[in-house]
This record gives sequence, structure tokens and C-alpha cells, in this order.
Amino acid sequence: MSPITKLFVVLHVVLSMLLTAGVVVFVNRVDQYSQIVADWKQKTATAEAHATAAGNAAETAKEALAKANADLASQVETNRKDRADAAASLADLNVKLADAAKQLAIAQADNTKAIAVVSASQAAQTQYAQQVTDLRTKVDELTKSKLELDTAVADLTNQRDVLERQRRDLAEKVSLMDGQLNVATKALADAGIDLKSKLFIPGTKAGAPPINGVVNEVRMIEQVPYATISVGAADQVIKGMEFKVIDKEKGDFLGVLTVESVDTNEATGRLYGPRVDRVHKGLEVRTQL
Repeated sequence: MSPITKLFVVLHVVLSMLLTAGVVVFVNRVDQYSQIVADWKQKTATAEAHATAAGNAAETAKEALAKANADLASQVETNRKDRADAAASLADLNVKLADAAKQLAIAQADNTKAIAVVSASQAAQTQYAQQVTDLRTKVDELTKSKLELDTAVADLTNQRDVLERQRRDLAEKVSLMDGQLNVATKALADAGIDLKSKLFIPGTKAGAPPINGVVNEVRMIEQVPYATISVGAADQVIKGMEFKVIDKEKGDFLGVLTVESVDTNEATGRLYGPRVDRVHKGLEVRTQL
């Protein structure tokens, strides 16, 4: 063997060792990057869930405040009308009382001056007395009505005060919820998530409803693993939803399936994760662990 041949053999061995070392380093780096991506997705899902909860709570508080304001305005308007009606009735009663007093005075004067017409005067007096009695009964009824209206006004005033306190409490809660929503929105923005982006689909990750199914089929498409699962649109599955693939017999988490297409009773998605090579038909998939 010539020296040049030996030199080539030595170089070949050295280059093979360097290539092997580089492959090992690259594989280790890929595993580290996969773990970082998984951690980032978990944090993102938690932030999305908090933002959704804060937004729902703020919307509920705003609706309750609007209803309380509408009820308060209606009660105040009803109170105002009742008081106006009571004032008008009282004024009419005063006029009738004045007329009755005037008529009674005239009847008494006529009775004194016209002795000859006592019978007619007595009849008139009896009539006037009945009118006075009727008017006094009416006065009593209106007085009772006034007392009832005053009581109702007091009750409505108390209700208005209670509603005003409730409105202030709701306003404070709405303000607090708005602050929490702003903080959550900023936290998501810091994490690189824009709630207004078309890429943000709520209810696909940690906020998804609990849905369980099984793997129906596993196949490779352009060297990428895909799987079909036994749940679809009829089970509330939507595009972008994530399912965890679990081997219940061994108690292992194998990876995640991200839905890319949805049928009525099936869905298909891409697989990724630490053990997707072990995914096979019959394994369980869940949106929530």
C-alpha cells in the first residue's frame, strides 16, 4: 500500500468520525428545540384560556350593568308618573271640597231666610249632606291612596338606591375585568399572540371542549405522519384543534395530532411529538388530559 493510499484511508476515517460527531450534536439540538417548542405552546395555551375567561367575564358584567340601568330608568319614570297622577287627583279633590263648602253655606243661608220652604230646604240640605258625605268618603279614599302612593314612592326610592349601589358595584367589576382583560391581552401580545389575527382560533388548544376518540388510520404523506381519528364535526371538532395521542396500556404520551380537515364523523391531521412513530390504529386521542 502506497503512502498516498494510506493518507487517503486516514483522512477517510477522520472525516467519518467528524461526521458522526456532527450528527450526534444535531440530534441533541433537535430534541432540545422540540422541548422548547412544547413548553412555549403550553404557556401560550394557558394565556389564551385566561384571556378568553377574562373577556367572557367582562362581557357578562357589561350586560348585567346595562340591564340594571334600564330597569332603574323604567322604575324612576313609573314613579314620576304615579306622583303626577296623585297630585292631579289631590288638586281636583280640593276644588270639589271648596265647591261643596260653598254650596253648604248657601243652603244654610236659604234655610234661615226661607222658613216657608222648610221642606224644600230640608230636602236640599239632605241632598247636600249626602254630597258632603260622598265627598268626605272620596277624600278618605284619596287620602288612603295618597298614603299608599307615598309608601310606594318610598319603596321605589329604596329600590332605586339599591339599584344604584348595584350599578356602582357592577361598574367597579367591569372596570376590574377591563383591567384584567388588558393585562391578559398584553401578556398574549408579549407571547407573540394577536387576538385579532386570523391565525388565532379559540377553543382549539387548552380551551377546547373535552372530546375523546380513537385513531382509525395512520399514513405517511410526503414523509410526514398523518392520522385519521373517529370524531368529527358532529362531535364539535374544528380545524386547528389539537388532540393528545395516548397509549393507555403503557401510560405513555406519544404526540399531538393537529386537525387539518374535518368530516361529519372523522377528522384528519398531522402528527408531531416525541413518539409519533409508535402511533397506530386503536390508540386513544383526547383534547384534554
